[in-house]
Amino acid sequence: MSGIAIKSKPADQVRADVPVHKVGKSEPVRLNLNIDKAERDEWKIAAVRLGMDVTTLVHEAVRKYLREHVKE
Repeated sequence: MSGIAIKSKPADQVRADVPVHKVGKSEPVRLNLNIDKAERDEWKIAAVRLGMDVTTLVHEAVRKYLREHVKE
């Protein structure tokens, strides 16, 4: 075994050529949902009113629901 020691360091101290912004993030995938057009329009309106896009609205709603209803 060689005498190489491996230590972790804060991401802001890592070399610029190391893609630390990608570590721990998974690749996005598409999720298709079949919903009524009227419901989709409600989601769009709600997203605009909240200053976000529909994707963010759905992400936040699902995460909140799971935190409240799914016990580990």
